[in-house]
Amino acid sequence: MALGLAALVFRQGLVRQLMGGQVLLAGINLLLLTFARERADLDGQVIAFFLLWIAALHLLAGSALVLGLFRRNRSVHVDQVDEAVRSDFGEPTR
Repeated sequence: MALGLAALVFRQGLVRQLMGGQVLLAGINLLLLTFARERADLDGQVIAFFLLWIAALHLLAGSALVLGLFRRNRSVHVDQVDEAVRSDFGEPTR
């Protein structure tokens, strides 16, 4: 889980951040399944099953966003995408 969190926070490429999120969700899933097995309980397995669906939807939506950003900006680097968005929409107001 720590590896996925580190990749999610410290990586600059959107694809690598998306992969880090998937590793994080897989680690959480493994933790849930381990606790469910130790407690001989079905609740953890049910939650892990729904977490698999959330991970699949996360991958689907993230891939669509990355593909759209690449088609628009010809880059998926976080800083370049951020600059392109700021040039189109201006600085955010606080």
